[in-house]
Amino acid sequence: MGLAQVTIDNPILVKHCRSRLRPGQALPWAVMILVLAACIAWAGQSYRWIGNESAVILVLGIQILLLWFGGANQLNTSLGGIRETGLIDFHRVSPLPPSVVTLGFFLGAPIREYLLAAITLPFALFSAYHVDESDPWKGLSWAAQLEVAVLTSTWLVHAFTMLGCMTRKKPRGSIQGTILTVIGLIFFSYLGSIGFYFGTRWLLDESRPMNLFGFMIPWLAWVLIVELPILGFVGLAVSRKMAAERAHSLTKPQAVACMATLTTLLIGGVWNLARILPDELPIEPTYTDNFMIASVYVLSLLAMVLTIAITPDAGEYVKGLRRATRQGRRRMSLWSDAGSNRLALLALCSLVMVGATTVVHVIGRHQVADSVWANHSAFTSNQEMTDEAWLASRQALLSRPIAIGVLTVAYVGFALQYFSLRTRSSGLMLTTLFLFLVWLVPLLVGAMLGMTGTNQTRNVAIFALSPLPGIALSSGLGKLPGADTIQLAALTPSITFAFLFNYLLVVTQRKLDRRLLAAEKSNTK
Repeated sequence: MGLAQVTIDNPILVKHCRSRLRPGQALPWAVMILVLAACIAWAGQSYRWIGNESAVILVLGIQILLLWFGGANQLNTSLGGIRETGLIDFHRVSPLPPSVVTLGFFLGAPIREYLLAAITLPFALFSAYHVDESDPWKGLSWAAQLEVAVLTSTWLVHAFTMLGCMTRKKPRGSIQGTILTVIGLIFFSYLGSIGFYFGTRWLLDESRPMNLFGFMIPWLAWVLIVELPILGFVGLAVSRKMAAERAHSLTKPQAVACMATLTTLLIGGVWNLARILPDELPIEPTYTDNFMIASVYVLSLLAMVLTIAITPDAGEYVKGLRRATRQGRRRMSLWSDAGSNRLALLALCSLVMVGATTVVHVIGRHQVADSVWANHSAFTSNQEMTDEAWLASRQALLSRPIAIGVLTVAYVGFALQYFSLRTRSSGLMLTTLFLFLVWLVPLLVGAMLGMTGTNQTRNVAIFALSPLPGIALSSGLGKLPGADTIQLAALTPSITFAFLFNYLLVVTQRKLDRRLLAAEKSNTK
């Protein structure tokens, strides 16, 4: 299908335009937004204590409220409504490809919010033009970059909203996840100075380049490089769920490709990052140490989320076995949707290990401030250490956290697959219960024992049983008393659960295989 058929002639988009752009409904909102934006632009031009810069930021704030919250709510109402009522099945049997249907809802449901945001655009450009009378292009360029960042972030919010609608049992309840996504994007945008919230004024006076594989690139290019691949994978997941209710959000190869892409982006973001970090005190953990440990957490979390998306339940696994038997094969392909997640999980764990190890090698050595600490023993030892010795020390420091992160991803994936094969619909719930017991209960017990103030090593070791603090505690940073005991406590559960659930999964798979084989033989007699 051509671009015109996908957009202009898209029946889903046309239907939403006709229903949501009726003059009686759209015109009152348009008048209110028009008056509000005009007042903001006039106030910014007339009152110096407000200023044109603040006027641009306020208009951008209106656009964010309209597009992020208003648009996401309309997507949640429209897509969640047809899924709850079952009308989505009519779209699935229509001749339109799932991607075209997805695009129709993606652009059509928030069409009124796009129109209202477009009404505010001339006023934002007017205020931006008058930011610097001697150089109008400075303000216009600033505002244009902000608008692009807001638009791409809007697409990301809407894509996650649609994914929530298509995956939750109660589709309309997915607005809660949308709100969390919006809050996360605001926080992420503040850290990266994307251009809205507090970072907007900085972008007017500073270029604010961002680090990517050691090169300082414009912040907008960095935003697009990060957001567009994520948008592509989320859009792919929504299209797959639009095609079939029981389809996985991603196939196993797609999940591995998504993990590889996100890992590459993470490595690119921290590549030679130490050179642009501020000088600090010669006390561990340093800034680079914190980034290294944080990368283990981030990569492990991403791998666990993708594992959930590719793990089949018992019914799907049995259907896959029967299909393979009819085709004369003993088992289905491990890369098929119905196949066990073990091979894909191994690939995800490998990417976590490779990604975290690469971060240690490429982040660079951090410089220590020498104005006050010139005679400090830590500063002296740091200065005397060669780059090779420093890298070896960081590798030794991160070896245990990386191992725990990889093993944690492994046992979470094995546990989810095991519980999913043992029960038809409670696999994720049982896995959540298991993680509550092994992740949160040690924190509660350690906190209660810690209030007594006795035996600090025992209390910290109990904390370390949970991988939440255990990954960081296993590094040995901070030189806590009883470091060997703490590191052993952090590593033992991960190794134990990984081998235990792998064994249980193998036994369960063999039982299902034998049972199905016996049933097939009895049917052929």
